[in-house]
Amino acid sequence: MLLNILGGLSLATSANEEAYRRHSQALNIAREIGARGEEAWALEGMGKSLLPSNPDEAAVHLREARVIYQRMGAPDAPRTLGRLTEHGR
Repeated sequence: MLLNILGGLSLATSANEEAYRRHSQALNIAREIGARGEEAWALEGMGKSLLPSNPDEAAVHLREARVIYQRMGAPDAPRTLGRLTEHGR
């Protein structure tokens, strides 16, 4: 989904608020259409964008993404768990 890609690009340039906004938009659409992979990606992006400013809320999003990835059998689950561990969550 393009919004997740734009969110990732925003994260890469340290535009965390913009990244959060893009991923949040992607999350709403993904949930509307039932795109679980996109939903997890959006949650992961939201979590990563919040890590510097709000690690507790970031952890909530990252955990939710991890659960979806695990249910899908996606290889992204361990990476998401690693982000939580790196930040003591």
